[in-house]
Amino acid sequence: WNANTPPVQASGNPGATLGEQRRLAVLDAVSRISAGFRSEAPITVRACWDELEADETSAVLAQAGPEGLFINDPSLFDDEQPGLRQTFLPESHAWYAAAPSAKLAGTTFCRIAGGPCDSRVDVTITFNSVVDSNGLFGGGFYYGLNPPPLGAIDFIGIAMHEISHGLGFLSLVQVSDGGAGAGSEFFGRDDIFSRQLVDTRSGQAMSFSRSSNADRRAAMTSVTKLQWVESEALASPFYTPRGSEPGVRIYAPSSLRPGSTLSHIDLVYRGDLMVPSSSAQDGNRALKLTQPMLNAVGWRSEPTVMPNFPAPFVGQWLDRDRAGHGIDFQRVFRTAQGQEIYTLLFYSYDQNGLPEWFLATGPLVDGVFLADADSFGNSLVSYVYDGNRSPPQRADGARRGQVRLDFNQALDSAACNDGIDRTGAEQLATFAWSLDGDEGNWCMEPLIALADRTAVDLTGTWYGGINDQGWGASVATARRADDTNLFFALLYYPDSQGTGRWGYALSEQYEPGAAITFMQRRGYCRTCPSEPFLDEPAGTLVPALTEPTQEMIDGPNRLGFEVQFLGPAGGSFARPEQTPLTLLSAPAAVPSGQ
Repeated sequence: WNANTPPVQASGNPGATLGEQRRLAVLDAVSRISAGFRSEAPITVRACWDELEADETSAVLAQAGPEGLFINDPSLFDDEQPGLRQTFLPESHAWYAAAPSAKLAGTTFCRIAGGPCDSRVDVTITFNSVVDSNGLFGGGFYYGLNPPPLGAIDFIGIAMHEISHGLGFLSLVQVSDGGAGAGSEFFGRDDIFSRQLVDTRSGQAMSFSRSSNADRRAAMTSVTKLQWVESEALASPFYTPRGSEPGVRIYAPSSLRPGSTLSHIDLVYRGDLMVPSSSAQDGNRALKLTQPMLNAVGWRSEPTVMPNFPAPFVGQWLDRDRAGHGIDFQRVFRTAQGQEIYTLLFYSYDQNGLPEWFLATGPLVDGVFLADADSFGNSLVSYVYDGNRSPPQRADGARRGQVRLDFNQALDSAACNDGIDRTGAEQLATFAWSLDGDEGNWCMEPLIALADRTAVDLTGTWYGGINDQGWGASVATARRADDTNLFFALLYYPDSQGTGRWGYALSEQYEPGAAITFMQRRGYCRTCPSEPFLDEPAGTLVPALTEPTQEMIDGPNRLGFEVQFLGPAGGSFARPEQTPLTLLSAPAAVPSGQ
């Protein structure tokens, strides 16, 4: 940039030295790019020179990329790395480059990520000094501010191309066969660029980001089958449909070409800024398709629309890959400030496969269940029961637990892109938990579809009122094809040591007051491979639930039971048949049409 050598021929560039010509040319490139985009936060580009790869027939003219990445995915980073996880990003579970992240946040990269602001930049570009020093390809870079002559290596066009990469025109999917392998995602997460792509090899438009590594690799070498289908680019006057292809063709040559494959548009768009060869740019200095494609990765100028956060299904949820474990998620009440309070009961198994349960309570904020911490700092709490004290249940301070249930864009999360077929799921959520040093991130869906709910829906968390605490039941009811009602109940009770245990009772044709066999299940631990269950009779349950009401403990609902715990601790727990029961949770909503 400060080279004192005499200026070279460069039409319209008044620089008195080569260094000054370079500075004027790169500033012209920046001006052209910035005319197409708007940011409240300044975007800083660091431009350098170095000796990059070059020979008499080809050269790396320049290379660029973002200096940082951000994602809204709490399962990926802990609280010690808060700068990397940002909830202001429009889409969850996807990487964004530093520059559009700063634009979306309305503040600088360093203020998002922390660290010294005097050295933080958003984009770094390195130009190849060999091109000028060896006079390659007819005399080096063309630094003119006027349009380049035919065949010139246009510095301004190249700088615009590289800045666009730094602004987010790139995929983070690996395009070489080393390491994790071609097709693998950065930290196993999508990037916002790749979310705009589909693979059409099968004749159907299949999501590129939701594919397997092998399918992504195949798409990246499919020549014509990898397509950008975001709507703004398809509405651009610079987009011309090509036969049956659904979108803009992405560069996917038959063999992988690191640095070119995937992060460029195809050579059929000769004359566009983001083709993989400078000679194919044909001297173009206009954004063309680059404008709408960058808009899709975070550069749209329209005000952000407040998202419509999903209202979660209440009831029991499961992960198809962790059968036998599950949660009962229920709305309990609304505060005077309008905040909805929920409970989450996590029924699972310990290291020996014995049933145990945990409880969380807290608000739903922007589609995320954020459980309150107890006095020990736990948001997922284990309780110990002692019938000789009041209340009989106390939090177990010896155990450590945290939980987060997120209903936002779960379909795109790593947990729900694990190769498990979840066809037919009405809603998905990511369930991140940690217990005593173990942790998991599961993909959850409702156990019973909304259309299968009964007219008198007894779904909910039931308990014996404030005078009989420390035990309870999660109930689910469903209407069967023959119009009979299925009744499923999980009973939470203590063993002889006061440790919380659970078992279940299932009736294929529910009749209030009819006895149901109570079963205890031995399963597999939360971090263990799936194993077959062992179900054993452990008592009797006599439910007489008829009216889903939260208000009256002396209402019509009754539950009697006599159960045993079949593990080493042993113990029995019982209540007479006329024991009153009421909903702790709010009554379930009536299904549509009922």
